[in-house]
Amino acid sequence: MEIRNIARARALLRASGIALLLASPQVLSVQNGRPDGDRHPYVGLVVFYDADGHPLDRCSGSMIAPRLFMTAGHCTSGAVRGGIWLDEDVEAAVESGNTMEIDGSHDGVCGSGSQNVRGTFPTTACYEFTFDPSANPERPEITVQQVGGACSVTDQGEDNLFLGKEMFLRGNVRGDWAALPDNRMVESGDGVFRVRVPVEAGYKHFKVADRDWGGTNSGDTDCGGGGYPYGGAAAYGEAVTEPGYTDNNVQYDLGMIVVDEPGLSLDRYAVLPAMGLLESLATHRGRQDVTFTVVGYGMQDAGPVNFSALRIRLNATVDLVSVRGTANGRLGLTPGTAVMLTSNQSTGGICFGDSGGPVLLDASDVVVAVNSWGQNKHCGGVDVAHRVDSEQSLLWIYSFFGGLLPP
Repeated sequence: MEIRNIARARALLRASGIALLLASPQVLSVQNGRPDGDRHPYVGLVVFYDADGHPLDRCSGSMIAPRLFMTAGHCTSGAVRGGIWLDEDVEAAVESGNTMEIDGSHDGVCGSGSQNVRGTFPTTACYEFTFDPSANPERPEITVQQVGGACSVTDQGEDNLFLGKEMFLRGNVRGDWAALPDNRMVESGDGVFRVRVPVEAGYKHFKVADRDWGGTNSGDTDCGGGGYPYGGAAAYGEAVTEPGYTDNNVQYDLGMIVVDEPGLSLDRYAVLPAMGLLESLATHRGRQDVTFTVVGYGMQDAGPVNFSALRIRLNATVDLVSVRGTANGRLGLTPGTAVMLTSNQSTGGICFGDSGGPVLLDASDVVVAVNSWGQNKHCGGVDVAHRVDSEQSLLWIYSFFGGLLPP
Protein backbone atom coordinates (compact mmCIF):
# COMPACT_ATOMS: atom_id res chain seq x y z
CA MET A 1 0.00 0.00 0.00
CA GLU A 2 2.99 2.33 0.41
CA ILE A 3 3.84 4.73 -2.41
CA ARG A 4 7.59 5.14 -2.89
CA ASN A 5 7.69 6.80 -6.30
CA ILE A 6 8.41 10.53 -6.00
CA ALA A 7 6.67 11.40 -9.28
CA ARG A 8 3.60 9.52 -8.11
CA ALA A 9 3.80 11.35 -4.78
CA ARG A 10 3.90 14.73 -6.50
CA ALA A 11 0.83 13.75 -8.52
CA LEU A 12 -0.95 12.81 -5.33
CA LEU A 13 -0.06 16.16 -3.82
CA ARG A 14 -1.53 18.00 -6.78
CA ALA A 15 -4.62 15.82 -6.91
CA SER A 16 -5.35 16.31 -3.23
CA GLY A 17 -4.90 20.07 -3.36
CA ILE A 18 -1.81 19.95 -1.17
CA ALA A 19 0.21 21.87 -3.75
CA LEU A 20 -2.01 24.94 -3.30
CA LEU A 21 -0.49 27.75 -1.28
CA LEU A 22 -3.54 28.33 0.88
CA ALA A 23 -5.62 25.58 2.44
CA SER A 24 -9.28 25.56 3.41
CA PRO A 25 -8.96 24.17 6.94
CA GLN A 26 -11.90 22.46 8.60
CA VAL A 27 -12.52 24.81 11.53
CA LEU A 28 -14.15 23.10 14.49
CA SER A 29 -16.20 24.69 17.15
CA VAL A 30 1.96 22.02 27.70
CA GLN A 31 3.27 24.28 29.52
CA ASN A 32 0.84 26.44 31.50
CA GLY A 33 -1.81 25.11 29.14
CA ARG A 34 -5.54 24.42 29.37
CA PRO A 35 -7.10 20.98 29.94
CA ASP A 36 -7.83 19.70 26.46
CA GLY A 37 -10.91 17.57 27.18
CA ASP A 38 -12.20 16.12 23.90
CA ARG A 39 -11.08 19.06 21.75
CA HIS A 40 -8.28 17.08 20.09
CA PRO A 41 -9.06 13.36 20.54
CA TYR A 42 -6.56 12.43 17.83
CA VAL A 43 -3.60 13.76 19.88
CA GLY A 44 -1.91 11.04 21.88
CA LEU A 45 1.03 10.20 24.10
CA VAL A 46 3.49 7.74 22.57
CA VAL A 47 6.03 5.56 24.37
CA PHE A 48 8.93 4.23 22.28
CA TYR A 49 10.53 0.80 22.70
CA ASP A 50 13.78 -0.87 21.68
CA ALA A 51 14.02 -4.28 20.00
CA ASP A 52 13.61 -6.03 23.38
CA GLY A 53 10.48 -4.11 24.28
CA HIS A 54 12.14 -1.84 26.84
CA PRO A 55 10.72 1.70 27.06
CA LEU A 56 13.08 4.39 25.76
CA ASP A 57 11.24 7.70 25.95
CA ARG A 58 7.86 9.34 25.52
CA CYS A 59 6.58 12.08 23.23
CA SER A 60 3.32 13.44 21.85
CA GLY A 61 1.84 13.17 18.38
CA SER A 62 -1.36 12.99 16.34
CA MET A 63 -3.33 10.39 14.38
CA ILE A 64 -3.60 11.54 10.75
CA ALA A 65 -5.22 8.29 9.57
CA PRO A 66 -6.34 5.01 11.17
CA ARG A 67 -2.85 3.54 10.77
CA LEU A 68 -0.65 6.67 10.87
CA PHE A 69 0.49 8.53 13.99
CA MET A 70 2.72 11.53 13.20
CA THR A 71 5.35 12.72 15.67
CA ALA A 72 8.92 14.08 15.72
CA GLY A 73 11.93 12.38 14.17
CA HIS A 74 14.04 12.82 17.28
CA CYS A 75 11.38 10.76 19.09
CA THR A 76 11.28 7.83 16.65
CA SER A 77 15.04 7.85 16.03
CA GLY A 78 16.61 4.76 17.61
CA ALA A 79 13.24 3.18 18.44
CA VAL A 80 11.75 0.05 16.89
CA ARG A 81 8.12 0.37 17.95
CA GLY A 82 5.76 2.75 19.70
CA GLY A 83 2.67 2.45 21.88
CA ILE A 84 -0.03 5.13 21.64
CA TRP A 85 -2.30 6.30 24.47
CA LEU A 86 -5.21 8.58 23.52
CA ASP A 87 -6.64 9.18 27.01
CA GLU A 88 -6.80 12.85 27.91
CA ASP A 89 -5.48 11.97 31.39
CA VAL A 90 -2.90 9.21 31.02
CA GLU A 91 -1.70 10.10 34.52
CA ALA A 92 -5.01 8.90 35.98
CA ALA A 93 -4.67 5.62 34.10
CA VAL A 94 -1.18 5.21 35.56
CA GLU A 95 -2.43 5.83 39.09
CA SER A 96 -5.30 3.36 38.77
CA GLY A 97 -3.35 0.67 36.92
CA ASN A 98 0.23 0.74 38.17
CA THR A 99 0.00 0.64 41.94
CA MET A 100 1.25 -1.70 44.61
CA GLU A 101 -0.91 -2.85 47.48
CA ILE A 102 0.14 -1.21 50.74
CA ASP A 103 -1.60 -1.92 54.05
CA GLY A 104 -0.92 -3.25 57.52
CA SER A 105 -1.64 -6.92 56.88
CA HIS A 106 0.67 -8.01 54.11
CA ASP A 107 3.35 -6.78 51.74
CA GLY A 108 2.84 -5.19 48.39
CA VAL A 109 5.45 -6.60 46.00
CA CYS A 110 6.82 -5.14 42.77
CA GLY A 111 9.64 -6.23 40.54
CA SER A 112 12.75 -4.24 39.71
CA GLY A 113 12.43 -2.01 36.68
CA SER A 114 12.92 1.44 35.24
CA GLN A 115 9.64 3.04 36.33
CA ASN A 116 8.80 4.56 39.69
CA VAL A 117 6.99 2.30 42.12
CA ARG A 118 3.60 3.87 42.87
CA GLY A 119 1.19 3.24 45.67
CA THR A 120 -1.40 4.84 47.93
CA PHE A 121 -0.39 4.87 51.57
CA PRO A 122 -3.68 4.46 53.47
CA THR A 123 -2.67 6.19 56.68
CA THR A 124 0.09 8.37 58.09
CA ALA A 125 2.38 5.92 59.85
CA CYS A 126 5.81 4.28 59.89
CA TYR A 127 6.50 2.04 56.89
CA GLU A 128 9.32 -0.41 56.30
CA PHE A 129 10.77 -0.55 52.77
CA THR A 130 12.86 -3.57 51.85
CA PHE A 131 15.15 -4.25 48.92
CA ASP A 132 15.92 -7.97 48.56
CA PRO A 133 18.48 -9.01 45.92
CA SER A 134 19.22 -12.36 47.58
CA ALA A 135 17.10 -14.54 45.27
CA ASN A 136 17.87 -12.72 42.02
CA PRO A 137 20.36 -9.81 42.04
CA GLU A 138 19.23 -8.79 38.54
CA ARG A 139 15.60 -8.52 39.66
CA PRO A 140 15.52 -7.55 43.34
CA GLU A 141 12.21 -7.61 45.16
CA ILE A 142 10.87 -4.39 46.67
CA THR A 143 8.30 -4.58 49.47
CA VAL A 144 6.50 -2.04 51.63
CA GLN A 145 4.65 -2.71 54.88
CA GLN A 146 3.17 -0.57 57.62
CA VAL A 147 4.90 -1.33 60.94
CA GLY A 148 4.53 -0.36 64.59
CA GLY A 149 7.19 0.52 67.13
CA ALA A 150 10.28 2.57 66.57
CA CYS A 151 10.66 3.99 63.08
CA SER A 152 14.26 2.89 62.69
CA VAL A 153 16.26 -0.20 61.68
CA THR A 154 19.15 -1.67 63.63
CA ASP A 155 22.32 -1.67 61.54
CA GLN A 156 23.83 -5.16 61.71
CA GLY A 157 25.40 -5.40 58.27
CA GLU A 158 29.13 -5.48 57.69
CA ASP A 159 29.35 -2.81 55.03
CA ASN A 160 25.78 -1.97 53.93
CA LEU A 161 26.88 -1.98 50.29
CA PHE A 162 25.21 -3.58 47.30
CA LEU A 163 27.49 -3.97 44.30
CA GLY A 164 29.93 -1.72 46.14
CA LYS A 165 27.50 1.16 46.71
CA GLU A 166 25.20 2.45 49.43
CA MET A 167 21.48 2.09 48.73
CA PHE A 168 18.82 4.76 49.34
CA LEU A 169 15.05 5.02 49.34
CA ARG A 170 14.38 7.85 46.89
CA GLY A 171 11.09 9.55 46.10
CA ASN A 172 8.35 11.77 47.41
CA VAL A 173 7.62 9.40 50.31
CA ARG A 174 9.98 11.68 52.23
CA GLY A 175 9.36 14.78 50.15
CA ASP A 176 12.74 14.64 48.41
CA TRP A 177 14.34 12.46 45.71
CA ALA A 178 17.84 13.14 47.02
CA ALA A 179 20.03 10.47 48.63
CA LEU A 180 19.39 11.71 52.18
CA PRO A 181 21.16 10.14 55.19
CA ASP A 182 17.82 9.26 56.82
CA ASN A 183 16.81 7.38 53.67
CA ARG A 184 19.90 5.15 53.58
CA MET A 185 19.03 1.46 53.61
CA VAL A 186 20.92 -0.92 55.91
CA GLU A 187 21.64 -4.61 55.51
CA SER A 188 20.47 -6.41 58.64
CA GLY A 189 22.58 -9.56 58.39
CA ASP A 190 20.30 -11.52 56.04
CA GLY A 191 21.21 -9.94 52.72
CA VAL A 192 18.07 -7.76 52.73
CA PHE A 193 18.33 -3.97 52.82
CA ARG A 194 15.79 -2.09 54.94
CA VAL A 195 14.79 1.38 55.98
CA ARG A 196 11.87 2.58 58.11
CA VAL A 197 10.53 6.06 57.53
CA PRO A 198 7.41 8.03 58.53
CA VAL A 199 5.12 8.53 55.51
CA GLU A 200 2.10 10.79 55.26
CA ALA A 201 -1.05 9.22 53.84
CA GLY A 202 -1.53 9.66 50.08
CA TYR A 203 -0.36 8.62 46.63
CA LYS A 204 3.45 8.37 46.42
CA HIS A 205 6.25 7.55 43.96
CA PHE A 206 9.59 6.00 44.89
CA LYS A 207 12.58 3.92 43.83
CA VAL A 208 15.56 2.20 45.41
CA ALA A 209 18.82 3.45 43.93
CA ASP A 210 22.44 4.19 44.69
CA ARG A 211 23.65 7.72 45.33
CA ASP A 212 24.42 8.65 41.72
CA TRP A 213 21.83 6.49 39.91
CA GLY A 214 24.82 4.97 38.12
CA GLY A 215 24.49 1.32 39.17
CA THR A 216 21.29 0.23 40.85
CA ASN A 217 18.08 2.00 39.89
CA SER A 218 15.22 -0.28 40.89
CA GLY A 219 11.53 0.39 40.47
CA ASP A 220 8.46 -1.14 38.91
CA THR A 221 8.12 -3.48 35.94
CA ASP A 222 4.69 -5.02 36.22
CA CYS A 223 2.68 -3.64 39.13
CA GLY A 224 -0.99 -3.47 38.24
CA GLY A 225 -0.81 -6.17 35.57
CA GLY A 226 1.48 -4.64 32.97
CA GLY A 227 0.06 -1.15 32.57
CA TYR A 228 1.74 2.01 31.31
CA PRO A 229 4.37 2.14 29.91
CA TYR A 230 4.64 -1.62 29.26
CA GLY A 231 1.06 -2.33 28.22
CA GLY A 232 -2.43 -0.96 27.92
CA ALA A 233 -1.92 1.32 24.92
CA ALA A 234 -4.72 1.94 22.44
CA ALA A 235 -2.45 0.76 19.62
CA TYR A 236 1.13 -0.22 18.77
CA GLY A 237 3.14 0.05 15.60
CA GLU A 238 6.47 0.35 13.79
CA ALA A 239 8.54 3.50 14.37
CA VAL A 240 9.79 5.18 11.19
CA THR A 241 12.07 8.24 11.02
CA GLU A 242 12.31 10.68 8.11
CA PRO A 243 15.44 9.86 6.06
CA GLY A 244 18.26 12.28 6.68
CA TYR A 245 17.52 12.86 10.36
CA THR A 246 20.48 12.81 12.73
CA ASP A 247 20.99 14.33 16.17
CA ASN A 248 23.15 16.96 14.47
CA ASN A 249 20.78 17.60 11.57
CA VAL A 250 17.26 18.22 12.85
CA GLN A 251 15.93 19.69 9.60
CA TYR A 252 14.39 16.24 9.00
CA ASP A 253 12.69 16.10 12.39
CA LEU A 254 9.61 14.12 11.41
CA GLY A 255 8.62 10.61 12.45
CA MET A 256 5.73 8.22 12.03
CA ILE A 257 4.22 5.22 13.82
CA VAL A 258 2.72 2.81 11.30
CA VAL A 259 -0.02 1.37 13.49
CA ASP A 260 -0.60 -2.37 13.41
CA GLU A 261 -3.74 -3.49 11.58
CA PRO A 262 -6.62 -2.79 11.82
CA GLY A 263 -5.59 0.62 13.16
CA LEU A 264 -7.60 3.06 15.26
CA SER A 265 -11.06 4.20 14.21
CA LEU A 266 -11.67 7.78 15.41
CA ASP A 267 -14.45 10.26 14.76
CA ARG A 268 -11.92 12.62 13.25
CA TYR A 269 -8.20 12.83 12.54
CA ALA A 270 -5.60 15.55 12.25
CA VAL A 271 -5.38 17.02 8.73
CA LEU A 272 -2.24 17.53 6.64
CA PRO A 273 -1.63 21.12 5.46
CA ALA A 274 -1.35 22.55 1.99
CA MET A 275 2.21 22.88 0.75
CA GLY A 276 3.59 26.32 1.63
CA LEU A 277 0.63 27.20 3.86
CA LEU A 278 2.76 29.00 6.45
CA GLU A 279 4.52 31.11 3.83
CA SER A 280 1.15 32.20 2.48
CA LEU A 281 -0.19 33.09 5.92
CA ALA A 282 2.84 35.15 6.80
CA THR A 283 2.60 36.98 3.51
CA HIS A 284 -1.13 37.66 3.36
CA ARG A 285 -2.30 37.96 6.94
CA GLY A 286 0.55 39.61 8.74
CA ARG A 287 2.60 37.93 11.40
CA GLN A 288 0.74 39.56 14.30
CA ASP A 289 -2.59 38.06 13.22
CA VAL A 290 -1.47 34.43 13.01
CA THR A 291 -2.14 32.22 16.05
CA PHE A 292 -1.71 28.51 16.58
CA THR A 293 -2.85 25.86 19.05
CA VAL A 294 -0.18 23.57 20.44
CA VAL A 295 -1.25 20.29 22.05
CA GLY A 296 0.74 17.73 24.01
CA TYR A 297 1.39 15.69 27.14
CA GLY A 298 4.61 17.41 28.18
CA MET A 299 5.71 19.15 31.36
CA GLN A 300 3.43 21.81 32.80
CA ASP A 301 6.24 23.70 34.53
CA ALA A 302 10.02 23.41 34.14
CA GLY A 303 11.12 25.74 36.89
CA PRO A 304 13.40 27.14 37.93
CA VAL A 305 11.29 26.97 41.10
CA ASN A 306 8.52 24.51 40.21
CA PHE A 307 8.58 21.22 38.31
CA SER A 308 5.44 19.47 37.06
CA ALA A 309 5.30 16.61 34.55
CA LEU A 310 1.85 15.00 34.71
CA ARG A 311 0.90 12.99 31.63
CA ILE A 312 -2.19 15.03 30.81
CA ARG A 313 -3.20 16.38 27.38
CA LEU A 314 -3.18 20.18 27.45
CA ASN A 315 -3.40 22.89 24.81
CA ALA A 316 -2.26 26.49 24.58
CA THR A 317 -2.52 29.35 22.10
CA VAL A 318 0.78 30.68 20.76
CA ASP A 319 1.79 33.38 18.29
CA LEU A 320 3.96 33.29 15.21
CA VAL A 321 7.51 34.64 15.50
CA SER A 322 8.94 33.53 12.15
CA VAL A 323 8.13 31.03 9.42
CA ARG A 324 11.73 31.02 8.24
CA GLY A 325 13.12 29.10 11.23
CA THR A 326 16.54 30.16 12.37
CA ALA A 327 18.33 32.54 10.06
CA ASN A 328 21.02 31.23 7.71
CA GLY A 329 20.51 27.63 8.76
CA ARG A 330 21.86 28.02 12.29
CA LEU A 331 21.69 24.92 14.54
CA GLY A 332 21.48 22.64 11.50
CA LEU A 333 18.20 24.11 10.24
CA THR A 334 17.64 25.01 6.62
CA PRO A 335 15.40 28.09 6.29
CA GLY A 336 11.87 27.00 5.46
CA THR A 337 12.01 23.75 7.44
CA ALA A 338 11.07 25.21 10.84
CA VAL A 339 8.67 27.74 12.35
CA MET A 340 9.37 29.77 15.49
CA LEU A 341 6.57 30.32 18.04
CA THR A 342 6.14 32.22 21.28
CA SER A 343 6.50 30.43 24.63
CA ASN A 344 5.99 32.04 28.03
CA GLN A 345 4.27 31.46 31.37
CA SER A 346 1.44 33.86 30.55
CA THR A 347 0.13 32.25 27.36
CA GLY A 348 1.86 28.85 27.50
CA GLY A 349 4.00 26.95 25.05
CA ILE A 350 5.69 23.61 24.46
CA CYS A 351 8.01 21.86 26.92
CA PHE A 352 9.74 18.50 27.43
CA GLY A 353 7.36 15.68 26.47
CA ASP A 354 5.45 17.83 23.98
CA SER A 355 7.88 16.88 21.20
CA GLY A 356 6.01 15.59 18.18
CA GLY A 357 2.71 17.12 19.27
CA PRO A 358 0.82 19.09 16.63
CA VAL A 359 0.97 22.81 15.97
CA LEU A 360 -2.54 23.47 14.69
CA LEU A 361 -3.63 26.43 12.58
CA ASP A 362 -5.88 28.58 14.77
CA ALA A 363 -8.72 26.35 16.05
CA SER A 364 -8.61 23.89 13.14
CA ASP A 365 -7.38 20.29 12.84
CA VAL A 366 -4.71 21.27 10.29
CA VAL A 367 -1.20 20.32 11.50
CA VAL A 368 1.21 22.89 10.09
CA ALA A 369 4.17 21.68 12.18
CA VAL A 370 5.21 19.27 14.92
CA ASN A 371 6.83 20.45 18.14
CA SER A 372 10.58 20.04 17.89
CA TRP A 373 12.69 21.85 20.48
CA GLY A 374 13.01 24.84 22.81
CA GLN A 375 15.81 27.27 23.41
CA ASN A 376 16.38 26.74 27.14
CA LYS A 377 15.87 24.22 29.94
CA HIS A 378 13.00 26.25 31.45
CA CYS A 379 10.90 26.09 28.25
CA GLY A 380 10.71 29.85 27.86
CA GLY A 381 11.47 32.31 25.09
CA VAL A 382 10.93 30.89 21.60
CA ASP A 383 9.90 27.37 20.60
CA VAL A 384 10.88 25.73 17.31
CA ALA A 385 8.58 23.37 15.42
CA HIS A 386 9.33 21.30 12.33
CA ARG A 387 7.22 22.40 9.38
CA VAL A 388 4.88 19.78 7.93
CA ASP A 389 3.80 22.13 5.12
CA SER A 390 7.24 22.03 3.46
CA GLU A 391 7.69 20.15 0.21
CA GLN A 392 10.33 18.02 1.91
CA SER A 393 7.95 16.83 4.64
CA LEU A 394 4.90 16.30 2.45
CA LEU A 395 6.85 14.41 -0.21
CA TRP A 396 8.14 12.01 2.46
CA ILE A 397 4.68 11.49 3.94
CA TYR A 398 2.94 10.94 0.59
CA SER A 399 5.72 8.88 -0.99
CA PHE A 400 6.13 6.47 1.93
CA PHE A 401 2.64 6.42 3.47
CA GLY A 402 0.26 7.70 0.79
CA GLY A 403 -1.57 4.38 0.58
CA LEU A 404 -2.53 4.67 4.24
CA LEU A 405 -3.89 8.22 3.99
CA PRO A 406 -7.53 9.13 3.32
CA PRO A 407 -8.36 9.41 -0.41
